[in-house]
Amino acid sequence: MRTIIALCFLFLGLSNLFSQEVTLKETQDWIQDKIELYPYSNLTDDSIWLSEKKFTVSFDNSNMIIYEESTNITLDVMEFRKIIIPLKNLMEITFEEKPTAYWLNFRIRNNLDEIKITKFPSIVNSKNIGAKEINYVSKHLLVLSNSIDDNNLRPRMVKAFKYLVKLYGGKVVEEKF
Repeated sequence: MRTIIALCFLFLGLSNLFSQEVTLKETQDWIQDKIELYPYSNLTDDSIWLSEKKFTVSFDNSNMIIYEESTNITLDVMEFRKIIIPLKNLMEITFEEKPTAYWLNFRIRNNLDEIKITKFPSIVNSKNIGAKEINYVSKHLLVLSNSIDDNNLRPRMVKAFKYLVKLYGGKVVEEKF
């Protein structure tokens, strides 16, 4: 009888332990929500150069896919990019503070050019300008609103990305100093 009771407690303890683990989907959803919720915009500032960004984030079996729309209202220019970041090979995720925004920086291990950026034709004064371009780079940044600090999200996002890299089978190298 004691064995059965001990096994029940052991089973309940282990199932509780595993249920507390954050899933891949939960981590992806949390990151997606934060990036889409805090894009850069200076439309409320007294700036003469009015601009804003919009992000749509999704994930596949090995990548984070970001659709970025950048609008410069002052110049009537819209730019569109699709950024594909291989999560397993991400080496560094950092924030860089700027006067009116934060740059979320991504860097690929060994500086390999594995981040695929597809730039679509721009719209200038309601006309398509330019051609579709595809480039591969080792670093990329997203410009986010400085209101991301309202909820102390910068360190939490870095932690979430590091966890996501591990879930995708990558290796996170922690700074020792």
